[in-house]
Amino acid sequence: EDDIGMCVRDLQDMDVIFHTFRAFARISALELILPKTLLVPLWDTCIASLRRTLADSFPHLAKVALAFAAKYLGVYLGPESTSRIGDEAVGKLEKRATQWAHHPLGLFFGIKVYHIYLASVLGFLAQFFPPMDRVKTAEARAISRLAPGPTNWLPLHVAFHLKEWYGFPSSWKSV
Repeated sequence: EDDIGMCVRDLQDMDVIFHTFRAFARISALELILPKTLLVPLWDTCIASLRRTLADSFPHLAKVALAFAAKYLGVYLGPESTSRIGDEAVGKLEKRATQWAHHPLGLFFGIKVYHIYLASVLGFLAQFFPPMDRVKTAEARAISRLAPGPTNWLPLHVAFHLKEWYGFPSSWKSV
């Protein structure tokens, strides 16, 4: 399966691109699967109105799926993407924190496990977007789950400075 993402100025440009893909299909036997093709409008419209425009003016594109956000290479893009950004990453982080919290790791190995298996999930997201509040909250919960001891014994701001302030071999790193 191959993925292609592109931004076009308007539906006329999309029509030109569609005809280019159709010509390519004739020589390569590789075709677009329109129901799997997702159009994310970056202009002010509603899905029903856009669906009618496609059916009336571009009937060959009428089977294209429509949405205001789409996942492309693991990242949500589009006008409504902000409501979805971080949801999967937070879910993965919480699942991994739960899995690792059942092992008596100690503080040193808890930090190592966090950096190797948990922080990478948030690091991928941080390449594209600044950390949102729900991501920071999930990060704090994961750190407290992997820091053995009584509840809230290790303040988050201290966890990030264990090495500098207390000479511990390493500190937690924040997204």
